[in-house]
Amino acid sequence: MLFILCSILLAANLVLSHIVANLEQALQTEENVRHELTETQISLRATRDQIYSPDHILMLASQKLSLQIPEREQVKVYQ
Repeated sequence: MLFILCSILLAANLVLSHIVANLEQALQTEENVRHELTETQISLRATRDQIYSPDHILMLASQKLSLQIPEREQVKVYQ
């Protein structure tokens, strides 16, 4: 009787340790994915900030649309 009980407990221990090992692996995988996504988010935010910078917008406006900031003497204000 004791042998059967020990065998059952050993089998249960093996099953539970296998489940815990799988959970640890799944958690590590999720942590790696979260880390990669965080790095991607940081990179995308830096790119967005660079694209929306005033210098970049002025450069694109001058290259693509041939727009320039007028000189002071080119601007006339009428009241």
